[in-house]
Amino acid sequence: MKKKNKQYIKTLVIIAFLITVLYLLLKDDYQMILSALSKLHMMDVFLLALLAASPYMINGIVLTKLCRQIHSSYTYKDGLINGWVSLFLMNISASALAKGGQLILMKAKKISYDHGCGILMLDQMLYQISYAVFSFMILLCSSSYLAVHYPKELPFAWAGICIGIIPIAAMLFLFLYPKLPALVIRLLHFCITKFHLKIDEAMLCEKINTFSNAVWACYPKSRKEKINALKIILWQIFRLFLRHILPFFIAYALTLPVNLHNFFMYFMASVFIDLILSSLPVYGKHGVAESSFILVFTPFVNKVNAASMMLLWRILTFYVNTLIGAVFTMLCKDIDVKEVKESFINR
Repeated sequence: MKKKNKQYIKTLVIIAFLITVLYLLLKDDYQMILSALSKLHMMDVFLLALLAASPYMINGIVLTKLCRQIHSSYTYKDGLINGWVSLFLMNISASALAKGGQLILMKAKKISYDHGCGILMLDQMLYQISYAVFSFMILLCSSSYLAVHYPKELPFAWAGICIGIIPIAAMLFLFLYPKLPALVIRLLHFCITKFHLKIDEAMLCEKINTFSNAVWACYPKSRKEKINALKIILWQIFRLFLRHILPFFIAYALTLPVNLHNFFMYFMASVFIDLILSSLPVYGKHGVAESSFILVFTPFVNKVNAASMMLLWRILTFYVNTLIGAVFTMLCKDIDVKEVKESFINR
């Protein structure tokens, strides 16, 4: 089949799948969504959608900076496509599929799967560092207010920060203890020998060493790379800032009684919701996110207005961004599946 025809088929499949998913998700809330959107001017909707999409644009910039440490010709366009395709796959399936899609797109740009894994691990570690520092400072500044108004929910927010530190500690342990791969190989040898497992030990050892070398290749060693890592952390903090100012501007667009004096309260409430969700082992978390949003914002506005804010927030952060991700996925050049399979076999 010609590559052009495969691209058309892929586009049609994505459109059909997207229409089906959106229909199933929106069929019960269709009237409420139209009612919420009818209260806004088109320019307000456009600006809010741009604000909701901006964190994922920054994600594309961050990916580009990390990928350029391995392949200098990686462009910002490649990074943006990678980020948006990943978001689309994550919203319609699971994060594991999204990471797999990112690796395939990196492979198409001459970045090996092992180096791609290293890039994604470093990206996640730098994001978690940014998230932990950012959230801790906001929670520390607002803990007295939260302790009075949300005494039952506050421990979940602190738990969210603690959970976010775990992957940072794991990655730092890998970087600060270079003998870890050798220790894993020795443990693997012991298990195979002790339990008489029918596993190709040589192949597994080779994969562990290859992956470890790839992770180390992405680790910032020189002064320039460390400065680049610091810049990425600052980009990630800015990304989190843009993400959490959205509820304030939603309230402003809905002409609710807001002003600059309570800007921090809305900002703090958004961070608080995010931390609560981080501490809950619930897949998807859509219903939990919506309930938490209404719960936290009801003291600022009444429950009806909080529900209107939540609905618009959900439209912007999930449905609109999923549509943008679908457009990037459709415009993305198709990847030869045969080449991908061969790469997995040969690596």
